[in-house]
Amino acid sequence: LGSSFDENILFVAWEGLGKTCRLGSWKASSDDDGDEKVCKRDGLKQLMGQAIDESFLVAHGESHYRWVHDKVQEAAMSLDTEEKMQEFQLDIGEILLRELSKTELRAAIFVVANLLNAKEASDPAKRTKIAELNLDAAEKAKELSAFESAAKYGGNKGIGLLPPNRWTSQKELSLKMYSICAEAHYSLGNVAEMQKYCDEVLDQDKIPILDKMRVYHCMLITMGNGGRAPKALKMSLDILSQHRCKFPRNSASQMVTAFYGLSKIK
Repeated sequence: LGSSFDENILFVAWEGLGKTCRLGSWKASSDDDGDEKVCKRDGLKQLMGQAIDESFLVAHGESHYRWVHDKVQEAAMSLDTEEKMQEFQLDIGEILLRELSKTELRAAIFVVANLLNAKEASDPAKRTKIAELNLDAAEKAKELSAFESAAKYGGNKGIGLLPPNRWTSQKELSLKMYSICAEAHYSLGNVAEMQKYCDEVLDQDKIPILDKMRVYHCMLITMGNGGRAPKALKMSLDILSQHRCKFPRNSASQMVTAFYGLSKIK
């Protein structure tokens, strides 16, 4: 769950993994069975309490915890083989993806994405679902101006989960994934990487030009910032001409007119 984690997220994973009231000394002390979920949460709280007492965790408020040191976390993660730990993380990620509400998933998107990315799923349906989650993580990272993370979730993780025939079987998802990667690398100043993702989108003849505007925007701004305004102007006019918007190419005001017209295309 990362270096810090919320008790509610931990409880969903705990419950999903079947760690119910077989907690021995962790079980709620009441003789009455009571509510099963209360019993489980009480047991978890007791377990977290002992971890705090033994200086493994530190509490922040009533329901948030973090490892006391990253070396303690690393030691805990090394108690099993890397392969089994990756499988365990994937299992937890799938539980959280299945059980969390949309609001909860949105809040914990990076945690869930990291868990699901720990081990590559083999089932095509799962791979698509995890790719969609990575796209959501990339979009949220972009909103937070965490462009390196956006590039990671979109490119290194998300696109790698798409099938070889992605532009026929997963066209919309592929378009969004490549577009967010282009935008992330543009924001990072990685022009060569940005262009790679742009070219992939532009090479898809069956995608309408309007759907390519995110990558065109990245290219146009990069050209303008790089002192290639004439090339940016030509591209703008070419795009507009495909929308049957004709402008005289030798007009003194063509640059202003073209960019103004292009800005209206969403």
